[in-house]
Amino acid sequence: MAGLTSIEAGTISFSNTDTATVSFSITYASAPYVIIMPPNNVNAYIENLTASQLTVGLSEKITGDVNFQVLATS
Repeated sequence: MAGLTSIEAGTISFSNTDTATVSFSITYASAPYVIIMPPNNVNAYIENLTASQLTVGLSEKITGDVNFQVLATS
């Protein structure tokens, strides 16, 4: 089993939109595992994930934040 090498937490801000992209603080060797935590009553999904960015889509437009955690493994 691969070992955990890095953990990052952050927030993606949405302003009356249903999609947003955030750049990670570092570029990982490959696309990391990501956990997203949307506000209540909104479904969230990962639209795109690379070693350096995350794009999140929502079931409806919101003005607010979605929290995320990055778990990188070796």
